[in-house]
Amino acid sequence: MAQEREPRFRVDAALIRDRALLDLLDGAVTPAHVVTVQALLDQLTATAALDLLRLEQHAATAAAAGPREVYEVLVAAADAELVALRLLEQRAIELGGLPDLNPATLTRRSLTAHRGYGRTELLALLRENLFAKRVVIQVYLEAVRWVGDGDPTTRRLVERLLESAERTATAFAAVLERQE
Repeated sequence: MAQEREPRFRVDAALIRDRALLDLLDGAVTPAHVVTVQALLDQLTATAALDLLRLEQHAATAAAAGPREVYEVLVAAADAELVALRLLEQRAIELGGLPDLNPATLTRRSLTAHRGYGRTELLALLRENLFAKRVVIQVYLEAVRWVGDGDPTTRRLVERLLESAERTATAFAAVLERQE
């Protein structure tokens, strides 16, 4: 029985050099339509910014209401959202854009909403944040599929943000279950 040879990875060095010369001044190289990817990043950035503001407001509400566990999960989620926001901003800049954090248009461009709650509404506050995180997870899943191989760097970024969002949703669900 003959052993099958393992396929080798081969690179056409001349072709790669030609492509590199053509893209020499392009900065972050992406085969995808850059304007469309920037529009996606703008929407994700607006969502992350609004989510950060909502989480900070809700953490302050939870701090005033008392349950330390609720406060801590909201602060951890806000910290993760700040990291997401910075990564999205950085990618937009790499692609030649500028992040739009204009408060006047943030809510219109965000995929999630912001609502304040009173000290006695912690369960509703947790449910809203879990729902918002589930919305973001669905958006990230769609973005990963849409970007595909057209922009591997943006896809990997969104996959990283997806993992973080899933961890946050799990934490929200666990705290919500214990609070109910």
